[in-house]
Amino acid sequence: MDKIILNILTLLLIPILMYSQLNKQPSSHVNDSVYLYILVDQLPIFNKNNGNNEVNNYIYSRFKWPSDFGGEGTIIFSFIVELDGSLSNIKVERGLFFKIDDQCVKILKSMPKWHPGILKGKKIRVKMFLPLEFKITY
Repeated sequence: MDKIILNILTLLLIPILMYSQLNKQPSSHVNDSVYLYILVDQLPIFNKNNGNNEVNNYIYSRFKWPSDFGGEGTIIFSFIVELDGSLSNIKVERGLFFKIDDQCVKILKSMPKWHPGILKGKKIRVKMFLPLEFKITY
């Protein structure tokens, strides 16, 4: 193997699968709900200067390819961007290899705070899905 390259594609955190808890509560409780990405005015963003493209750089710069994995594929993670920008409920929705899955969960948990989603001028909790594609290139 000449070179192993990790290609992480997020394309602005393409939401493949999303769900929402519809807000049927008075507006004073808006922040308790988790919103579907298409229902928000502004999606959560990792870095205001470089947008969500920085997610790629953050994960790539911290990832170490396991020596006992020679395959490729896509992992899908889900998480909630909280009101304070922290990530919670990080889950592997579709895994690839346990060492890769676990390592990526640890990296996501270590991320600095995001800028939360906005709806009607208020910060809201938003569930996001993050597909990460792993390929070996020779």
